[in-house]
Amino acid sequence: MKKTITLLAILTATIVSCNSDKEKLERAERKVENAENNVVTADQNLVKAKEAYIMDMEKYKVDMQDKINENDAKANELTAKMSTTKNEMNTKYAATIANLQMKNKEIKEKLNAYTAEGADKWNAFRLRFNTEVDSVAKALNNITNPNSRKN
Repeated sequence: MKKTITLLAILTATIVSCNSDKEKLERAERKVENAENNVVTADQNLVKAKEAYIMDMEKYKVDMQDKINENDAKANELTAKMSTTKNEMNTKYAATIANLQMKNKEIKEKLNAYTAEGADKWNAFRLRFNTEVDSVAKALNNITNPNSRKN
């Protein structure tokens, strides 16, 4: 009887042990499957984020190109105005306008040369670039509207 109880206990432990190993294997397989799904999802999210980043960069470049073109048009308009009227202020502003046109050209080249280098560098570039474009626009406006210099 003792042998039977011992044998029964050993068989029960073996069966429970086998089930435990099988359950452990199934749990491990589920974890691997979940991890694989997470990797696929993360890859998809990364692709979407990169696409959004590139689209944002392209839209920004188009918008800034429009502002640069507006600055060019304003500078050309001022130059044409100065050629029709002669006074001492024109000579003073001619050099300023020429410098602003050069700065605008440099800004345009900087925009065209920029390549995707990551979101952090992109955000830093945009901040600096906005400041540069706005400073040229403001300087051109100050030439035509001397009262705006006070702002």
